[in-house]
Amino acid sequence: MNSKKLVLKVSMFFFALLVFTNASSLELWYPPDANFPLLRGDIQKGDFEKIQSYLKENRKFPVQLQIASNGGDVHEAIKIGTLLRESAVLIQDFGSCSSACFLIWVGAVDREASEYDQFGLHRPFFDRDFYSQLSLDEAKSSYALVEKEFTNYLKDMGVPEGFVNSILGYSSNEAMVLSGEEVLKIVGTRPPAVEELLIAKCGSLTESESIDDSLVSSVEISRRNLVNYDGQTLSEDDAFVVEVITRRLAQQEPIYAKFSRGYIDYLKNRRQEIRACEGNFFIDEQIAYFKGLGYLP
Repeated sequence: MNSKKLVLKVSMFFFALLVFTNASSLELWYPPDANFPLLRGDIQKGDFEKIQSYLKENRKFPVQLQIASNGGDVHEAIKIGTLLRESAVLIQDFGSCSSACFLIWVGAVDREASEYDQFGLHRPFFDRDFYSQLSLDEAKSSYALVEKEFTNYLKDMGVPEGFVNSILGYSSNEAMVLSGEEVLKIVGTRPPAVEELLIAKCGSLTESESIDDSLVSSVEISRRNLVNYDGQTLSEDDAFVVEVITRRLAQQEPIYAKFSRGYIDYLKNRRQEIRACEGNFFIDEQIAYFKGLGYLP
């Protein structure tokens, strides 16, 4: 097959990281009483243009998003992820982010996920009806293009090469399943360039203060979560969550009890100062980005 024709066919039929269900295409949904919108649904061709239309009409984009998706078209996911990076958007996994969803999530300048969130990751692949018709040479050539696009994007987003290779080791009929906490330990909350810029602009807690602050936050969040479960009839999953929280508190509270009230207040106030500075920076960057596109006067 002529190489130019093969590239054209690849662009027409490639749906990398395809995990389609009957769900709707990607949409921005504002859950009742939620602080941030949820980007949900399958990632389909045309979703990037749909989001661009939203930006032009509303002349703004939420500073922070949540995302939940089974995946879909990798080309669209890469374009959307690049948009999030360029427009300084923060993102949080909302339960499950699989396949091409990871490409959007990792594109954000600030990424959040918890131990209860889940990522399902595997190598890119083609529409099987299309790919099954290729010769061996055609399959090798077309897959090389796909793999290059996939790996180059993740490298640009600051994903470690070893982790990219691990993802490529999982075929299209399996997945490497990791918790949000596990993924964050590998890719980090922020890309190195962004993290260092924010440290320079807004300062940071010392390493020991950061460890203590994380423990304080974890204890206080866990306590609130247990209060929310108190008096409820628990499902099997909820009972497991309560058990995990209780075990964690049993380990953390003796350390927490050694902190003075003044030190805890200092950590909270310093954290709020840093976050306010970082938040203002992201907002300013987003405004500058959309002014550059002509979406804002």
